[in-house]
Amino acid sequence: MNSVRGAEYTPKMHFSHGLRLLCLLVIALPLPLALAQTAPKEFRCPEKLPAVEQQLASTPPGWQTGKQTIPLWLATITLFDGPIPENVALAPDGRGTAGAKVTDVWKLDATSHRSLWLQCNYANTTITLAKPLGTGFRECTAIYDPQIRVAGQPSMELLRCR
Repeated sequence: MNSVRGAEYTPKMHFSHGLRLLCLLVIALPLPLALAQTAPKEFRCPEKLPAVEQQLASTPPGWQTGKQTIPLWLATITLFDGPIPENVALAPDGRGTAGAKVTDVWKLDATSHRSLWLQCNYANTTITLAKPLGTGFRECTAIYDPQIRVAGQPSMELLRCR
């Protein structure tokens, strides 16, 4: 007779061992995937735009056009459900604080197949920057520094999505 560690081997023991191994695999295999999904991703808009060329379509009678050299600092962000031209801007679900910071929070549908888009809005210009962030997010939190203000708004630091 076969023995396992001094005990008599039976087919029931073999099945029990195999079942335990299968249960461990079912529990352990999704763990790295679950951990990866819960790790937040951070996104940052460029803090400042380089020089921008803007011009009037027409100058009002009796006036001359001129240009100022002013910095174009990041002022606000907008999150979109899908590409920007579809114009599905998302309003934050809440505003709060985290220590000395101010936060906006968006609750999202993680099962949506539409990409979340980030639009960066700059002071003193209509130029924006935008990019897709991907899918599968449940929540995004924008973090602002209320001690620094741009165009009357707290300075945007980063967007953290999970």
